[in-house]
Amino acid sequence: MPRPEFAVHMLNEQGRAKAVQLAEAFSRLLDEVEAVCPAGRELSVAKTNLETASYYAKRAMAQQPENWEGGAPPPPPGPEARPPFDGFHRR
Repeated sequence: MPRPEFAVHMLNEQGRAKAVQLAEAFSRLLDEVEAVCPAGRELSVAKTNLETASYYAKRAMAQQPENWEGGAPPPPPGPEARPPFDGFHRR
């Protein structure tokens, strides 16, 4: 089973709406930056960093169970679900 950091989550309707909201917000910001800054290396770097920030914002949102299709998976079994251990053998 992959670690939670690498899990894939299908978004529910609420999650998809949040992803669109984030994309629109970053698009408006980039429009404002492009209106003020001349084309060139610095603008390219700013755009790249906004793309990176957008990725991480969407990732942060997508990791929240309330945005997952089907909700959160069941938690892994706790220690009480494991067989007893006598120090040498599992019973």
